[in-house]
Amino acid sequence: MKLFSRFGAIASSFSSIAGTSLSTGLVAYYNFDETSGDLLDQVGSNDGTVNGATQNVSGKIGTAYSFDGVNDLVVLPDASYIDFSSDFTFAIWFKYNGNGGSIFPSIASKWWDGSTRGWNLYLDNSGNLQFVWRPSGEGVDRSLSYSNYSNINGSWHLCIIKYLSGTMYLKIDNTLQDSEVANACAINNATPRLGSYTHTSLNGWLNGSLDECGIWDRGLTADEETELYNSGTGKTYPFT
Repeated sequence: MKLFSRFGAIASSFSSIAGTSLSTGLVAYYNFDETSGDLLDQVGSNDGTVNGATQNVSGKIGTAYSFDGVNDLVVLPDASYIDFSSDFTFAIWFKYNGNGGSIFPSIASKWWDGSTRGWNLYLDNSGNLQFVWRPSGEGVDRSLSYSNYSNINGSWHLCIIKYLSGTMYLKIDNTLQDSEVANACAINNATPRLGSYTHTSLNGWLNGSLDECGIWDRGLTADEETELYNSGTGKTYPFT
């Protein structure tokens, strides 16, 4: 059963803005290098509460968190930095190990508060990566997708979701995969999560690992995205 509607076409490239750096507009950054306690925001105070995720496992850069696909998640503070209601960039390294029996395992979400949908970055049961959101002022969900399970499964990949000047973009490993002209995300009161989402009886538990997550209140330039990907080796805050 398909839960979300999808419309749109691929744009030729991400837009660029000259004269910026990766630290400009950075509102939260998580390096997942903690060995215990909270997931710490390296640039602000939006620390995450760890619920079951295994810390200090091998990561893309340093260490990462592992999620068991059963009941592990990290809860982030609900605030405007993660509403994605205007221009933004969300970047995260992920490694997917299969659905583990969970329906639509989620990498990150702020999806459902009981009345309003927001956004969800997840994998469908065929392993296709999806970013679904409810555009502000619209009554239909939109989604972007990357359909290459054999490439995604079992290895690290950088996912970038960006909204800039009326268009939402999905990029995997510094390659544009999908885009759509639409409004940005509707604001809701859902609890932001890493490794899970909530919609009625579904929880979308991730079986895999997460590392190096950044949130910007602007759209990154193409050059900045290339710098962040760093030829596949990645780059961590403070990006020196």
